[in-house]
Amino acid sequence: MSFLLKSKPKSGFDYRILLGLVFFLVLLFISIFFPKFSRSISHNAMIPLWTLKEKSVNFTYYIGNFFVWKSNLIKENSKLKDEISVYKLNKIDYDLLVKENEELKESVGRNVSTNRTLSKVLSKPPQSPFDTFVVDVGSGSGITVGNRAYISDTIILGLVSETTENTSIIKMFSNGDQSVVSVSSRTGANFVLEGIGGANFKVVVPKETDIVWGDSFLHSGLKDSVMAVVYYVDTNSQSSFKTVHLRMPGNVFQTKSVFIEK
Repeated sequence: MSFLLKSKPKSGFDYRILLGLVFFLVLLFISIFFPKFSRSISHNAMIPLWTLKEKSVNFTYYIGNFFVWKSNLIKENSKLKDEISVYKLNKIDYDLLVKENEELKESVGRNVSTNRTLSKVLSKPPQSPFDTFVVDVGSGSGITVGNRAYISDTIILGLVSETTENTSIIKMFSNGDQSVVSVSSRTGANFVLEGIGGANFKVVVPKETDIVWGDSFLHSGLKDSVMAVVYYVDTNSQSSFKTVHLRMPGNVFQTKSVFIEK
């Protein structure tokens, strides 16, 4: 009895292996004997792959940076919101303090002490020339020429040089045409400070004079009336003298009120 085969039996040799071997040998032959040609072909074949790789890398890079940037932006935005909240709270506190201060001034009137009158600054440098202040009290409030003017309890500004019924001009001790006797608060020695404008002074003294950075100088004859503070000592090695530079303490030209002592 015989049976029909449904399909032919497979051959024992696979021609695909032979083709692959031939192709490999051809590539090997070309790469050995024609290296430039083989490199050109391989490069041309790899260009699409390289391009695709570069685009995919760039895309991944931009996507990654986008999320990183977005995350940083969210954090920065949250930080700024927190800072704004703090500033708002600080502003509320500041406004309350300003209101309390104004109410206190109104409750006591202009007389902040038995002999001091509070005045509002109308004009100051650079609007007023030559280190002068114009304030809103004058002879009508008992202010006279020669009254001392302060920007705080202890910092003395200068003297009243002119008055009208409702205003006064205060000439600062730092005015360029003035020389003022002062006392070192640390050593008790007397010095004549020369006003040079802009709330600044200078004094030239022998090198051995005991004056150092940070020394405070008081108005002669007035206890606790600070005129200036040393901020620089210029010592020239070729000279036997040194120039001491001083400045009125505090932000003088930002003050909005002045106390005049009658």
